[in-house]
Amino acid sequence: MPSYSLTAKQKQKFDALAKSQPTNARGGSDFRAEITDEDGDSITISLRGTVGDSWEENDHDSIVSQLEASPEKDVVLHINSLGGAVFAGFGIANALISHQGTVTAIIEGVAFSAASFIAIAADKVVMHKASTYGIHRSLTLTHGNSLEHKATIEWLDAIDEILIDMYVEKTGKTPEEIVAILDGTVDGTIYTAKNAVKEG
Repeated sequence: MPSYSLTAKQKQKFDALAKSQPTNARGGSDFRAEITDEDGDSITISLRGTVGDSWEENDHDSIVSQLEASPEKDVVLHINSLGGAVFAGFGIANALISHQGTVTAIIEGVAFSAASFIAIAADKVVMHKASTYGIHRSLTLTHGNSLEHKATIEWLDAIDEILIDMYVEKTGKTPEEIVAILDGTVDGTIYTAKNAVKEG
């Protein structure tokens, strides 16, 4: 299965910049995951709310622990999330990618931002007719002098490189096409289920 681990160059940027950057979680972490149906050949994970940063109190660790405890079981992942912290999203996505069992993501309502690339980390993605899917460039808040703002721009550019690679691999589109989608009219693009399937 593909891996979206950081390159050496990207990791160097992240190590240098991430420590000084604010979290982009909306009002702190209210990410919640519910794990059920642990018996049998599959497990069900329900991911709702804001994806939280790995250093905050959230359920990222419990998801990874559950996947590691059932490495050969299939996973049904129910998603209804506006997104949240990109690093937690990368961690969850990579855990799903490396999982031995088949992962099916079901978008119940919305899969925006960080939730969007958690969804495409699955082997199969299912959307209801009333579901929506949205992607955009990475974003955060920053304050300070010009050097601090420059560092934030470099940090966001590094994240965008990873996002572009992920969506290119999933859709088969060119990097230029993905950049146009990430930009959208103002801030990204939202798809209906029909349009999401059509666009890959």
